This record gives sequence, C-alpha cells and structure tokens, in this order.
Amino acid sequence: MRPLNRLAGRLATVVKSLTLVAIAFFIWLLFIQGKDRMTNHNLNAAFIEYQAASSYDPLKIQFSPEYVFLQNIYSPLLETSINGEIISGLAERYDWVGTELHFRMRAGLKTIDGHPITARDAEVSFKRVLLLQGGTHTDLADMVCPGKPLKHLTDPCIGMEVRDDGATLVLKLKKKNAAILKTFTSLDLAVIPTNSLAPETHAITDYRNTSGPYYVEHDDTEGKIRLAANPAHYHYSKRIPQIVQLVPAGKNGIRESLELFDQGKVDHIMSCDKAKPEILIEYAKTHKRDVNLHTTSPFNLHMIAFTRKGVSRFSEEERFKIGYGLRRIYLTRALHIPGMEEAQQMVPPYGTEMLTEEQLSKFNSIRMQAQDAEFLPQKIFAWNLSIGNLYAQDADALKKYFPNMRIEIGKSVPALTDFKKAGIEEPDLMFVGIDMGLEESVGRMSYTTNAGLFYSPGMDVKKWVSRYMATEDKKRRIAMARDIHYETLAHACSIPMVWSPYAAIVRKPWRMDFSKIYPSSYLWRIHRD
Repeated sequence: MRPLNRLAGRLATVVKSLTLVAIAFFIWLLFIQGKDRMTNHNLNAAFIEYQAASSYDPLKIQFSPEYVFLQNIYSPLLETSINGEIISGLAERYDWVGTELHFRMRAGLKTIDGHPITARDAEVSFKRVLLLQGGTHTDLADMVCPGKPLKHLTDPCIGMEVRDDGATLVLKLKKKNAAILKTFTSLDLAVIPTNSLAPETHAITDYRNTSGPYYVEHDDTEGKIRLAANPAHYHYSKRIPQIVQLVPAGKNGIRESLELFDQGKVDHIMSCDKAKPEILIEYAKTHKRDVNLHTTSPFNLHMIAFTRKGVSRFSEEERFKIGYGLRRIYLTRALHIPGMEEAQQMVPPYGTEMLTEEQLSKFNSIRMQAQDAEFLPQKIFAWNLSIGNLYAQDADALKKYFPNMRIEIGKSVPALTDFKKAGIEEPDLMFVGIDMGLEESVGRMSYTTNAGLFYSPGMDVKKWVSRYMATEDKKRRIAMARDIHYETLAHACSIPMVWSPYAAIVRKPWRMDFSKIYPSSYLWRIHRD
C-alpha cells in the first residue's frame, strides 16, 4: 500500500502545481486583455494645427480647428443636441424667474485634480469675457453689465449673482428673452476653472484642470498634444476614447492625414482637416471594411468677402465685377466635385434667413445689370482663409483673368485683426468657408456680422448686433437677419459660391455619433463597445 500512497501523494502535488500554473496563466491573461482593452480605447487623431495647447483660448476663436480643440476641453452651461435642441451642459437645468435667468449647476463637477466646478467659476469666466473684451458669438456686456466696464474680476456686476453657496448663477436681465439661451451654448462663454487663470492677466495658465470631458495630459509646442478623459465629467463613458493623441498633419499636403491613416498612425480624421470632404468620402467608399464615414448636410458655404478696406477701395460696380468674376472661375471646377452645390444666397435652401421673394427679385435685378470681369488688370490683394488652400487649383485661371491679383494664406479674420498692431498689410478681400445652418442662430449671426461676412457699407456692426440680440420677437430677428443678408448681397460685400458638406472618418470598430445639421468633432461622441 505504501507505493500507492506515495504515488497518490505525488499526483496530488502535480495537480496542485498545475492548478497554480493555470491560475497564474488566467491572471496573466486577464491582465493582458485588460491592457489591450485600455490600449484599444486610445485614439490617434490627425489635427491640422502645429501649436501648443497654451495658444488656445475660447476668447480668441477665429477658425474651426481652434473651436474643435477647445470644445473638447471646456464645456458651456448649455449644449446643443445632435438635432439642434438646447440641452443641459454644466448647468443641469435653467429656469426663468421673472426676468432673471437661473442656471443650476450639476452636483459633483470636478476637474481631473479634484477642484470643484461651481457657479462661481461660471461668473468669473463671464467677467473674463467682459474684461478682455473677447468673444465673437455674443454681446454679454450689454446683457448683464451695461455701461459699467469692469476693471477686475472681483468687481461687482449688477446683472450677475451667485446664489445657493455656489450652486446657482443668476443673470438679471432687462427682460425675458428665450432667444439668448442659444448664446450660452457658445464656446465663447465656456466655463474655465478659476484656479486655471492667472490672477493679474486672466490668461489661461493650467490646461490640465479644465471643465470639459477631456484635459491636456501632455502639452507640446509642435502640436503633439495628448488629451485624457476626465471620469468626473458628465459625458464620460468607458466607451469613449480614454486617451486622444493629436497627430499634426497637413504641412506636407492635403492628403497627409490620409497617408498617416493608411500607415495606421492615425485612427480619426476630423471634419476640419485639410483633406476635403470629397477626398474623405471617396476614401471611405474604397475602404468600407475598415472605415466609418460621417457626412453632414451641405451647409458649409465657400464665399468671397470684401474687407472694410476692399469696400472702401472698390466701388460697388467694381466689387460685382471682381467678386462674380472670381466666382465664375471657381464654379468652373467646383461644380464637378461630388457634393458641391451652387450657392445663390448666403443661407442654405429652406434656411430661416433666406431672402424674401421681394428681396430676391430686387437682388436678381441688380445682379443682372452688373457684369462679371472677363479681364481685370487692377492690383488686388486677397487672403485665402479656407483650410486646405482650396483655390490653389485655380491659380492658372486666376493669373489669366486677374494677372495682378496677389493671394496669400491668411492667419486671421481681417475684421477681427488689428493690422496696425500686427504690422501687416490688410487685404482687399478674402476667400473663406463658414458653416451656415438651416435654423436661426443668434450666436452664428453675431459671429458672421462681427467677422465682416454679413456687412453693409456704413453699418455700425456693434450697434446692429446689440439691437439684434436684444430683440425678443423671433420674427423680427429673422426679418433683421434677412435685411442685412439682402444688403450684403445687393452691395456685393460678400459673394456666395458653393455649398459643401463636412466629412470625417474613423477606423472601425470606432463609430461617430455626430450631428447631420451642424459641424462637430466632439471626441466624446466617438465610441466603441
């Protein structure tokens, strides 16, 4: 019996050893799978900018890449759903109490390092807008601090008050005006944690502690910025990218991001990329097994806008000749591109701010009398503000018909640029692309007028915007917008050319839950199972 006992003991030892090995292997396998899952929830995204996070500020937004970056690290009090409805943001709800607008902040809001985000941060952020006189989508001063300019963040503002121990921000307005609610979805009024601001200059000094779903985990002067998701944010989910590595692309041509995509170095190409929508759409068609595509309705307007200098220098007749001569050259090529549609007005078909039949008839009469320039020897200086150098392909035709036209890549919107301070020459006109939605948007109208896209000679832009935003009746606001739309076209201050959609792609199994009616590159709306 003893040999049998010894054999049984040895078998028991072997079984025990094998069991321990199996357990160890199982633990190792779980670790590897968990590590893979963490890695698989990281996303490399091509990005058009080559600059540090510290160069971005919600009060200095002029172009879409700036908006895209900032909308992922800062959140406003209210947001817009993919269907265009106003929904909760940092404020879980809003209420009208007479003429007071109350924003009740979400409970438990924190930055990545645990700093609470309260109504006091919102108040300071709004005062910062007033102090630095920034923002192109709103006229906050006229709403809450009329006639009393602030000098310090600690200065009282008669129209703002924090109540309920930091839980509620109250705006005391002249009258109830539901139209201004959309204003608080604007990134100009995004909340920046007070601790992230310099006390004296009010500049943003900390991009780690932010109010948005992502924060800057690693900054880089060449744009290789790493964003990380904040688990304390209300948009956080384990299904969204946990780490987003921005990969600068575009200096080496409009297809550089696609080349990086082919090489597996990026997984997502945004709608603000230099690769045009038609390029991304065609790529997605030929890579259906590997790529998910998102496109919007065609509401991206490619247009020509004369600057204040151009309006002063050229007569109305000359602006018609120059503008529609350039338009003819561009349409010759553009209308052969899939997705491009000719634009007759500056609002998409069926948009609320389209011209009335009477206005359209008047404009068509003016337009028929004006002649396009077949050949114009005058010196013209233009800026190209369209990402991807849209007009490079038209260089030969431009040289033939406009031999003395000089085009440079612009770095800012002329109407928002201090040329004397910058020490640079102001252009006569600009080629630019802008999204123009179907529905009325107070913020968009404020931006397009401030940026000189909707403009009439002799117009006082600031007074017009203040009057427009103070108008409670929607029909009257739309009538005002239609009137300035008509004046802009009738005086050839801006010339619409074509409509195009926005497009973005992502590598499967990632999916994009983006809006079809406005451009967005919200990283937290990219997800996978």
